[in-house]
Amino acid sequence: MLTLVRRVAAALGLTGLIAMLFRLRGRGGVPPQTGGWRELTEVELAGFLADEAQRAAAAEDGTAEAPSAGE
Repeated sequence: MLTLVRRVAAALGLTGLIAMLFRLRGRGGVPPQTGGWRELTEVELAGFLADEAQRAAAAEDGTAEAPSAGE
C-alpha cells in the first residue's frame, strides 16, 4: 500500500514538473491586437434584424432555402 502511495506521489510530482516546464518555456506568443468584435452601426443592426426576421418568416412558412456556401 505504501509503495502505491509513493508511486502516485512520484507520478503527480513528475506531471507537475513537466507542466511547469511547459508553462515557463512555452511559446504562446502575443495574442492578436487587431480584429475581434466591433460595434454595429444602426444601419447595420437594422439590416441584420430585417434579414433575421425574413429568415424566420420563411422557415415558419416552410419556404426556407438551404444556406448558401457563403454563410
